[in-house]
Amino acid sequence: MSSIDAGPLGLKDIAGKVGVSTTAVSNVLNNKPIRIGDAKRRLILHTARALHYRPNLAACSLKSKKARAIGIVVPDMTTLHYPELIRRLEVALFSNGYQTLICNSQDDGACEREHLAALCSRFVDGLAVVPAEGGINAPLLRRIANSGTLVLCVDIYLPKERFHYVTTDGRAAAREGALWLVNAGVKKLYYLGERRRHPVLDDRLGGVADAARLDPDAILLCPPVREHVHERLLPVLRRLPAGSGIFLESNRLLPGLLDAARDTGVTLPGRLRVIGFDPPVLTIHRAKDFSSWRMLTGPVPVIRQDVATMADHAAEYLTVTLANPSARFVPVRVAAELCLP
Repeated sequence: MSSIDAGPLGLKDIAGKVGVSTTAVSNVLNNKPIRIGDAKRRLILHTARALHYRPNLAACSLKSKKARAIGIVVPDMTTLHYPELIRRLEVALFSNGYQTLICNSQDDGACEREHLAALCSRFVDGLAVVPAEGGINAPLLRRIANSGTLVLCVDIYLPKERFHYVTTDGRAAAREGALWLVNAGVKKLYYLGERRRHPVLDDRLGGVADAARLDPDAILLCPPVREHVHERLLPVLRRLPAGSGIFLESNRLLPGLLDAARDTGVTLPGRLRVIGFDPPVLTIHRAKDFSSWRMLTGPVPVIRQDVATMADHAAEYLTVTLANPSARFVPVRVAAELCLP
């Protein structure tokens, strides 16, 4: 029977094999000062390796209030952006000796509060949070930070708070994308965005407004739900002027746009030039989806956020600051890439 099949081995097992106390074994394995001969020290270490000893992390966490663990909370798992961010951040943290606990708040403040409470009860050393509902739980995050848990905002930042953040330079990226539409001959520019606002989305809207004229009636805001986007765009596409273009605040809005294009016969980019943040995820859930996707008659440009660099900066801040709380960092805005067809 293997040691795993027999159940977890503890300090007592090692002490029994070597013939010393459990305190002696604990001090040697944790590299604490102890008066013990070199031969006996080596024997303890060799026995621990031979028995495949693993410390009880839960017990260690209760004792030290440290878990070598980072909690990651994101608001959405249906796009390519957050799963890729999580994957890269998890790899970077693991290489620095940290486990990750991953939660999806579904962009719901109550759900986020539950996740934050659960993570703190596990004594995570730090939190990498994409704040839900534009930061509705900022007071809670502030209390968590004041209690000694490191808090980092990723992707979405909270300008009224003192949390360090890593985000995309959305204003510069949106400005570049809007300029591409203007230079491509767009005369009437629409902006499709989410009704519930937060600083990152406002940065994108500001960048588009920097580059092109946006009439008040051309700013189209609605919940980022496919049916709502479809309903919001139908009257616009039915009276679409020649030379029109649309800037998508998020790729989550594209399926609803394609549904509206299907019902009005508007092809993209034939009759309506389009650009938006992040590569879209196009999936088939129903028969009508085939006809919706056929409205996309050619490649469209996208603004691709540099998820790898964001994850690297986030991991560096977390690991360095946890090792040296006096380390100083400045907020990071990562440049995005305009990917043209």
